[in-house]
Amino acid sequence: AALLRYPQRVGEVMQREQRLHVPGAQRGKFNGEAIAHYADMIAALRARHMEPLLTLHHFTDPLWVAEQGGWLNPDTVHRFARFAEIVAEELGSGVTMWCTVNEPLAYAVQGYLLGRFPPGERSLGRALRVAEGLLRGHAAAYAAIKTVQPGAHIGLAQHQISLLARHPAWLHGPARNRLRHLFNRAFVEALLTGELRFLRRTVVVPEACDTLDWIGLNTYYRFAARFNLLKARQAFIEQTRPRHGLLGPEGAGEIWPEGLLEQIRWLAGRVGKPIYVTGHGVPDGDDALRPLVLVRGLRSVWNALNYNFPVKGYFHRTLVDGFEWADGYDPRFRFGLFACDPQTQVRTPRRSAEPGRPRHPREGDDQAREKAALEHEPADVVRMEAVDVLARIDAFGHALGIDVRGQRELDENAGDRRVGVQPVDEREQLRFRHVGREIVREREH
Repeated sequence: AALLRYPQRVGEVMQREQRLHVPGAQRGKFNGEAIAHYADMIAALRARHMEPLLTLHHFTDPLWVAEQGGWLNPDTVHRFARFAEIVAEELGSGVTMWCTVNEPLAYAVQGYLLGRFPPGERSLGRALRVAEGLLRGHAAAYAAIKTVQPGAHIGLAQHQISLLARHPAWLHGPARNRLRHLFNRAFVEALLTGELRFLRRTVVVPEACDTLDWIGLNTYYRFAARFNLLKARQAFIEQTRPRHGLLGPEGAGEIWPEGLLEQIRWLAGRVGKPIYVTGHGVPDGDDALRPLVLVRGLRSVWNALNYNFPVKGYFHRTLVDGFEWADGYDPRFRFGLFACDPQTQVRTPRRSAEPGRPRHPREGDDQAREKAALEHEPADVVRMEAVDVLARIDAFGHALGIDVRGQRELDENAGDRRVGVQPVDEREQLRFRHVGREIVREREH
């Protein structure tokens, strides 16, 4: 659920292209039973007062598409657009929020540069071509959905990582900056400028300009970057685990919930669109770290809201333990609030799930929606007052046994250095009062 979009809740529906296509089909044939299955899921979400957010591409491709070159094949762009059009026609009556592609750079880098995802290649050039294909695919899907549903809200989920430079900074700082551009920023910049800039190569994709109604943020770890002459195939950049901090499983970086504020800050200043945290969590089968990460992460989002950054929702990853694309059911990567036995599918709530059990909207919530409608304000921006949000986060932490009093605060003067945010009226400004870590928001009507 989107914990900060009170009173509304949002359910994420991860579409699987492979499931929607008829097995063995070459093109244009869709599985009616699969479409009906997703229609039932969407209806069930609506019945529970949840707004579906539908993702069209989350790493998996139909086998016949992969056999024909996947995203290296230009025809995949047109096929993906047709796929998006069909899904919008069949399921659009219950969906207004769409995510075209989940983590396009992660897909390209893990599958074609690092060799961890299928097809397991290690080629910088081919990874860049795949990224270009996904950019064109997003733009084509955006146009296709808008044709069917002009009022659709369409975006994508961007994976961002926090980065440190190894010492000495004069040697490794440029490698950190280059990695930050390649992984965090190049794809996002292309959606604004129509130019995908990788190293000395620029690909012009004008149709990608202005194809975002919102931007999704997935962030989990912080890594260290260094210059390495032996990594020519990776542009002489080596990404490593920090030496200190709360480290995740092998291959993962430092668990860093504070990175949410860092990444939201950049997206707010550069993109200027509504931001949804579409993926944030921690692999923790014992549930020893998750309560701390949840509370620190939510407080980071709350801090971002107090900068007036346009954060509209938060999705925790994930409700139940899932199948990791490269690691399968590896017990090191159990992200769920609920444990799930892969053999029996029996689900057991972990301690972190207890304080966040869903509840039915209160009577006052309906009144808030009616008031918003009368004022021509979208109902999804109706929120609790800031003090109530903070109180709920702190109560959530207390229920999990987390002492939030040590949580680091924003610099009191940082509010004067807002990034990409128009100045607000004095009546709307936030006043910080460090008594019991309570923040009071005063609004004159």
